Amino acid sequence: MRKVLIIAYYFPPMGGSGVQRPFQMAKYLREFGWEPVILTQAQGAYTHADESLQNEVEALQIPVYRTESSGWTPQTLPFLKQGVQQPLTSGAIHLIRPGRFRSWLLSLFTRWFFIPDNKVPWISSAIQTAGEIIRNHKIDLILSTAPPFSSFLAARTISQTHKIPLVLDFRDAWLENQYHRPPTLWHRNRMRRMEQEIVSAASAIIAINERTANGLRNRIPERSSIRVDVIPNGYDPGKRKDSTPTSVGSSDSNLFSILHAGQLFSSSSHKRQPEIRLLFRALDHLFVSRPDLLHVVQLVFAGHPEPLITRWVQAHSYSGTAPNIIQTGYLSHSAVLEQMLNANALLLTLSSSELFRGVTPGKMFEYFGTQKPIYALVPDGEASRYLTGYGGAIQEHTYSAQAIAHSLSLFIDKGRSGTLPDANPHFAVQFNRRNQAEQIAKMFDEVVSNP
Repeated sequence: MRKVLIIAYYFPPMGGSGVQRPFQMAKYLREFGWEPVILTQAQGAYTHADESLQNEVEALQIPVYRTESSGWTPQTLPFLKQGVQQPLTSGAIHLIRPGRFRSWLLSLFTRWFFIPDNKVPWISSAIQTAGEIIRNHKIDLILSTAPPFSSFLAARTISQTHKIPLVLDFRDAWLENQYHRPPTLWHRNRMRRMEQEIVSAASAIIAINERTANGLRNRIPERSSIRVDVIPNGYDPGKRKDSTPTSVGSSDSNLFSILHAGQLFSSSSHKRQPEIRLLFRALDHLFVSRPDLLHVVQLVFAGHPEPLITRWVQAHSYSGTAPNIIQTGYLSHSAVLEQMLNANALLLTLSSSELFRGVTPGKMFEYFGTQKPIYALVPDGEASRYLTGYGGAIQEHTYSAQAIAHSLSLFIDKGRSGTLPDANPHFAVQFNRRNQAEQIAKMFDEVVSNP
């Protein structure tokens, strides 16, 4: 069996969306002739850890090498350093999230002084540890997944030093990244040159969606023959099971439960808040115009509690008009999947910003795996295209409280009467992580056969 070194800065026991893709690749590549060996960060302070994923890694006996960053990072500065809570699992500790001002300051400091990102201090130790891995294992190919894009810098050096072919996996766009914009033209040009140098060193590239792939193809020199394949995010077929839709947190079968997984609008904190307020103004419109829905609809937010939601619920509690809203707090991946399967419908939100037209959030593909109806507040773009193919989604593209309230009212009525459009089961198959691992393994076979 051939071996692939997967360089993934984010990996269990860290939780969250960033670890899912590299972990699922490692989980299923063995079935198609590739043994994974993982190079990742040392276990340390995480904003969240997922014991269920770490248990899977240990059960699969995937070799994992962990290495510390060598040098200081913005998070270690006294005025930016975050506190920690008690140990969570497998040596991980829970990192307290900084407030809005410190988050802004950390982002500003990182964008100005760390290129391409604040994981740069990890590069040298990753290169050193990779040498140890290559001495202990016969590595046939290197796969590096990003962000953070510092992983690509480490992977290029490892690939060139040891003459091992390199495949790059863009989980997000680099230059068009919706979260990290270069602060000056100099920074952007430096990033562009860096991307071109790294891409030119690769034997093949995997992109998360067509928009990211096209951006890369347009920047690859015409003389280059580097292949760029699109492999979206997906869902784990091994974790899907039959489930009778019921409300979450209640035994009342008359409730129509709508669940949102993860972060609302998935944007930076200061940009998310106006759009969260917009969503809840829409709910105000909905429940004022349709008081009959107040006690038959349940909204479940599975993820870190949002202070804006808490304050909104409290304000309505004082007037006796509080709707049925649950904030679960952070949940493991397996627990979130269970909540999805038990909900009647799922809620997807994306920022209206132009940058988010090219975003395809990981939760959307997890939603597809459930075959549940989806209410999606998204801009026209990549996510909308996938939702149209899914078939079982009602989309709203107008970011106004009245428009959202109207379409959400229709969605709930159709959901309660069983007349929402059915999802296309054949469409979702392409996002099965096992099927995607087979695609990736075929790419690997071709790369090593035609160096």
